[in-house]
Amino acid sequence: MEKEGLLGRTVFVMPPGARRFTWRSHWAHARRGMGPLGAALPRYEGPGMLFTLDVSHELRGVEAFSLFMICSLRKSILKLLNPPAAQQPATNTGAAIRKARAAERDGVCSGR
Repeated sequence: MEKEGLLGRTVFVMPPGARRFTWRSHWAHARRGMGPLGAALPRYEGPGMLFTLDVSHELRGVEAFSLFMICSLRKSILKLLNPPAAQQPATNTGAAIRKARAAERDGVCSGR
């Protein structure tokens, strides 16, 4: 995938956990699988998230994951695929998730 330059244009989905099912062990398997590509997926977070990696395979963007608001999901994907030119890599996943959730909670879905 990386040889074709697609890793930087990929939006990864970390699914949220559910009462009767956890993705934690499946996510650990996915993290091991990405190792040979030189990309380190973040540790599993129960609320889930959407994220992208930069050219050095570091976490670039993080957005909250919500299946309940499809327009929010669409906006998050577009934001991750078209980041501002000056966007710095997301170095603190937890802070990025809290920020994304606050923005989602306070935002209005515009359908863009």
